[in-house]
Formats: sequence, C-alpha cells, structure tokens
Amino acid sequence: MIKKYSNRKIADIFYEIGQMLELVGENRFKTIAYENAAGIIKVYPEELYDIYHRDGLRGLTKINGIGESIASKAEALITKGKLPFYEQLKKKVDPIALKLVGITGIGPQTALELVRILKPKSLVDLKAKLKKERPGDNFGSKQIQNILTELSERRHEKRYLLSEVEPIAQRIVTWLLERPEVTQADPVGSLRRRKETIGDIDLVCASKNRKATVEAFTQAGFTERIVVAGLGLTTIVHESGFQVDLELVEPADYGALLQHFTGGKEHNVALRTWAQTKGWTLSEKGIENIKTGRTKRFKSEKSFYKALGMKWMPAELRENRGEIEAALADELPRLVDKNDIVADLHMHTDASDGKLSLEEMAEAAYKNGYEYIAITDHSQGAGRGLGPRQLVKHIEKIKKLDQKYKQKKFRILAGVEANIRPDGTIDVADKILKEFDWVIASIHSSFRFSPSVMTKRLVKAIENPYVDCIGHPATRKLLSRESINVNWATIYETAAKAKTLLEINADPHRLDLADTRIQAAKESGVKFAINTDAHAASDFEYLSYGLAMARRGWLEKKDVVNTKSYQDFSNWLKIRRS
Repeated sequence: MIKKYSNRKIADIFYEIGQMLELVGENRFKTIAYENAAGIIKVYPEELYDIYHRDGLRGLTKINGIGESIASKAEALITKGKLPFYEQLKKKVDPIALKLVGITGIGPQTALELVRILKPKSLVDLKAKLKKERPGDNFGSKQIQNILTELSERRHEKRYLLSEVEPIAQRIVTWLLERPEVTQADPVGSLRRRKETIGDIDLVCASKNRKATVEAFTQAGFTERIVVAGLGLTTIVHESGFQVDLELVEPADYGALLQHFTGGKEHNVALRTWAQTKGWTLSEKGIENIKTGRTKRFKSEKSFYKALGMKWMPAELRENRGEIEAALADELPRLVDKNDIVADLHMHTDASDGKLSLEEMAEAAYKNGYEYIAITDHSQGAGRGLGPRQLVKHIEKIKKLDQKYKQKKFRILAGVEANIRPDGTIDVADKILKEFDWVIASIHSSFRFSPSVMTKRLVKAIENPYVDCIGHPATRKLLSRESINVNWATIYETAAKAKTLLEINADPHRLDLADTRIQAAKESGVKFAINTDAHAASDFEYLSYGLAMARRGWLEKKDVVNTKSYQDFSNWLKIRRS
C-alpha cells in the first residue's frame, strides 16, 4: 500500500532537499527554489494529494511558485510513496550536518567543518564538545559562543507554526460538522486563541450520538492510528503526523466545554478565582452554585459568560491581561478584523526577491480587493536588492503603473524596504529616500549586539525623518531565531514621539511584533501597519495571521493605518512627514 503524503510531509521533504543540496555544494538558487516550494506547500489550503488525483501533474504546476521539476517530485511522492532523488541525497549528507544547517548562523561550510573536526554523535554531544575544545583556528570565541547560544535555543521540537496546524484543524472541523449527529465543533486551546505556535490539535464537539461520532472519527480516512477511543475523549494520530484530541459532549453542555478548553490557563484560573468570590465554581460541566450544589448547563459560550455578568470576549483576548475586568465593565475593545484592512504596505516583486513582476503583483493585489498597496522591494543591503540608480528607475516604473490603475480607483505607492545598518543609518541616501511615497526600514543582519547598542541602532532608524515604518521590528523567525535584545520601552516611546509605525509582519514564520509587545506598544501610543510581506500572490493570505497577532494585542481599527482610505492615508503621510 502506497503511503499517503500530506502537504506538511511533502513540504518537510522539500525543505530538507534544499538544505542537503546546500551541503553538497549545489547552486544556491536551486536550494532556494526547494525551500520556497516547501513554504508554499506547507500552508497551501488544499492537499496536493487531492489536487493531483483531480487534475494530475498540470494541477500541481498551476500552484504559484511550483515549477515542473518540483511538481514532478511531488507527483512521485503521491503516486509511488517515495522519491529516489531524496533518498540518494540522504546517503551523501551527514545527518548531524543536516541538523546544523537549520540553525541560525551556521552555514553549510561551518556545519561540515564542525562535523569533520568534532565528529559529534548528536547536537547535545556537539554542544558538550564545543564547551570543552575549540574546533580549529577558523572558529573565533565569539562565533563559538553564538553557536552555543543557538543550540541552547533549539527547544521548539514539539511546536509548529499556526499556519501549519490551522488548515488541518479546520478540515477536521468541517468533516465533523458534515456528520448528521454533530451540532457544533470547534478548535480549542492555543489554536482557537490563535497563538503563533501550536503543539497538538485540540477539538471539541457536540454530538447527539457520541458513539456514532467516535466510530466515524476513528475510521475516517485521515486517521492514521487510534490512541484512545472514548465517549468523552478520543485521541488519534492524523495522517499529517499531528495528534488530535477530540472532546465530546451532549449539545446541552457544549458552551461550558468550549469555554473551559479554549483557555488560556491564566484566564481560566483568574475567572475561577473571581467566580468563587460570587459563590460559584466553574468547570467544563458548567457553573455550580456552591451553596446549593446545583450546576447550570450551557448550550453556548455566550450564555456561559452572560451568567457570570460578563460580555463574551473573543478567544484571542483570553490570556488574563485585563480582559476579565474589561468584560465586567463592558469596556472590551472592538478588535480589528479582515474587513477593516484596505491596503497592504509591504510586498516584493522580482525586481528584488519576489516571484512576480511589478505588473503581476499589482494586478493580483487589485483582484484581491485592496484599495491601495505599496511596492517595497529591497534596497541593496538585503534580498537581491536594488542599488541607487535601480531604485530611481523603479520609482518611475511604479508611478507610471499607478497612473494606469488610478482610473480603476486602485493606487500603487512607490515604496522601499531599506536596510538598517549596524550603526542605525539607512543604506539608501536621503536624497533618494525622500522621493519614495513610503519607506520601511528593517534589520536583516547583525542580530547579536548588546541591548544598549541594539537599542541605539533601532532608535536612530526610527528617528530618521524619511522612515515611515520599522519592518518586522524584533527580527524573530519563529522556531529558529529569537528576537533581538533591546529596551522595548525606549523603542515604543521613540516610535510614538516620532510617529513612526511599527509593523506587524504577517509572514507565518515571523508574526513580528508579538502580541504582548503590540499591547505594550499600543499603551505607549504607537500606531501599526499589518502587512503580509508578500513575495507572491498567494502570500496575501498571510493577512489572517497578522490579524491574529493584532487582535491578541488588543488592537482596534483606529490603531492600524492600513485601515484608512487612500485619501486619509495620504493625508496622514503628509502630516507625519511635514
């Protein structure tokens, strides 16, 4: 029997191929092609298996960013359950070296040299050996310390990106809701609260016939293995490799169950503590009156909170950061949502490291329903960026295209993602910066300065009069690179005073700023832009993940500039630059 490969498994194989090609000295563009394909496939909303069996190889090649060569390898995995090219590469590459190239700051040559000299049996063994001996003259003490730091930070083995897990969970929920006996089903836990990384998939379900639901669930095509099957809790291993816990109740008890398993833990503890002062005990069964011992059941979550004298609160807020007090006082924020966003102010074309031409990207954004966008290709400091003369020509090209779309009531801003140098200066001259309609400045290298030096670096960029927004401010890469170490209070204060925006970068691998920093920055008076950092048309779908961070950070429509109409945004830009 041929093993069925999920999108996640195919993506993992392609990403590993990219890393192995790098280790064997292949052309860097070839390795990037596989890594980019992995990123596209991992978050693609439909399973490649289903696409292939409906539309064949041609269906796979229609996916934006997937060429014929990669599509044919996906076809081999789908139809044969194996890929000889992948197996042959694995024989050529040391497994420890392969693990090392996934660590920030360790390139292929460094990985190969570490393995050759120290001959580690595992990453733990490598860490121990690096502490005892220096692996040759090519390694300085600072580099060794950086490698040790990165090895210590690799503690994310059982966490996954929200963008990886959410589509799988939604497909299972859809499957459950199609069952005749199921009345309600939802994801719960950190998935429903839309945290940036997730462990296992937790679901709840209201069923009029739990036995029938459990039997169907455990026998479904997506179930690879049954861990436990019970009328209360059923656990399976999904074909994607994720463990799925399904809690089942009768419809009359669904509201309390949904609230309880949504969490977060701190929210539920605080809620229970508050309820006890009113003479109640809370659980997944409902609200118990301590005096009478009677438990009130709840069909809906809203009725559960109403019984406590509170307004229902969006799941994203439930982290015990003031939401209980706000709900009691009827002062919950009206959180920003997808319908509020009318623009995307950070995207790339093939002029730098994007996949589509300027014209193709603009047309895709127009069809996506945006009122206006900013094209922000890289300056020379990052991502196959543009030099001074190229930037000037790029501005002219964008402005010409803007005039073409103006009659369609769609506007295109000439923007740039400039690089913040180690000293805080921008790698584009002021005389060119001032010609842009919109300037994002971002850090793309030199992440390990001391907090004081890094803070001064970022402050200097924020105070540059031509910089409108700081891109992915903390520079984090989820599950692989920690945030830079700065005095965030100083950053927020400086940004608010300079009226420089902080970006919420919606790339699922970044989601930067993080929710807690967003909330703190908002309290300091900072305004934000939620951008996809799109490198292809399919990346516009990332907006949902940026919105998740914004909502977890308590942002309302008024806090986000790309909720403004084009005219209002233009006026805002003129005022901040005057």
